[in-house]
Amino acid sequence: LFFSILNKKFFFIGSRKSISCYISVENVVQAILKVIDSKSRVSKLGSCEAYNLSHDIYYKDFISFSADALKIKGSIFRVPLHMILIVLWLNKKTFRVNLPLTKNRAKTLARKSSFSSEKFKKDFSWSPPYSHVESIKNCVKNWFKNQVN
Repeated sequence: LFFSILNKKFFFIGSRKSISCYISVENVVQAILKVIDSKSRVSKLGSCEAYNLSHDIYYKDFISFSADALKIKGSIFRVPLHMILIVLWLNKKTFRVNLPLTKNRAKTLARKSSFSSEKFKKDFSWSPPYSHVESIKNCVKNWFKNQVN
């Protein structure tokens, strides 16, 4: 993903308000530690509780924060789903090129799913301690360090 953003080849399909269900490893670890530290609260909740853990962000913001961390000017290129579907239909009817993007995959990428962490936040008095900006900067820094090694 960062490589695509760095090379200005990243685009997303769908609405301007498309959401990425993103959460940093640091925030996941902090949430797990919060559960471990809350043994009495866990026993009161019961053994069959389920939680979503996401720190949703708009794709356009994710791209912008990533570009800032990469120290480049971010370009946000969005393709509406209907245009992708037209191109896929034309390809199927005329060119018949085997593309990695299918109609179903395009629809999946364009969906406006969002997962709420509100139940987890309420039950465990928790909020993500690291902002998207912090966690994306840290991720980019580690990504470059691993690319060099």
